[in-house]
Amino acid sequence: MYRNAVLQTLNRRLFSAILKKLFEAARNAHIDPYTSKGVFSVHQLRVLIEVVKDSYQTFLIDSDYPKPSSPSVTLISKVLMGVMGVLPAFDTCFRAAIPVFNTKAPESCRLSDKLNDATLTSLLNVAQDINVLNYIKTKFNGVVEVSEKDENGHITKQLVPYPSMRLLDLYFWVYGLKTNTAEN
Repeated sequence: MYRNAVLQTLNRRLFSAILKKLFEAARNAHIDPYTSKGVFSVHQLRVLIEVVKDSYQTFLIDSDYPKPSSPSVTLISKVLMGVMGVLPAFDTCFRAAIPVFNTKAPESCRLSDKLNDATLTSLLNVAQDINVLNYIKTKFNGVVEVSEKDENGHITKQLVPYPSMRLLDLYFWVYGLKTNTAEN
C-alpha cells in the first residue's frame, strides 16, 4: 500500500501520536471500550472523535507539514473502529449502504455520512435495537475467538461476541460492497 519509506514512517509516527492521545483521553474520561461492548453515549463518542481530530492536526503542525488539514470522516471513523470498535467505518461501503438502509429503518435509526450528533444518536439507536441486531446476527456469526493467558501462563481460548458497532461495520461493509458491485 505504501509506495515509499517516507510515507510509511510518517504514517507510523502519525498513528502512534493519535493512539497515544486517544488512549490517554479515554483513560482520563473513564471510557473503556472493552468493558462497554463498544456502545457509548454521544458525548463519549464526541470526546473520542475530537481527540482524533486534534491529535491529527497537532501532529501535522508539529511536523511542519506544508498544508495541515482536518482529518476526513473516513479516517476518524476507521481509527475508532480499528482501535476501539466504537463506530462503523464511514467508508465507501458505508456510504453506499446508507440510502438502502434508511428506506427500511425507523426514523430514530436513519443515518447520514456525517459525524454529527444526529448520526451518532441514530447509530446508537441502531446498535441497541434488538431487531436490527438479531437480523445482523443472522447474517454474521458475530463472535471472535480470543486468547487469554492466566497467571500461570496457560492460554485459554474463548468465543467473545463482537461489539455492536463492529457488527454494524460488517453489515454496512457487505451491504455497501454489494451495492457498489451492482452499480459497476
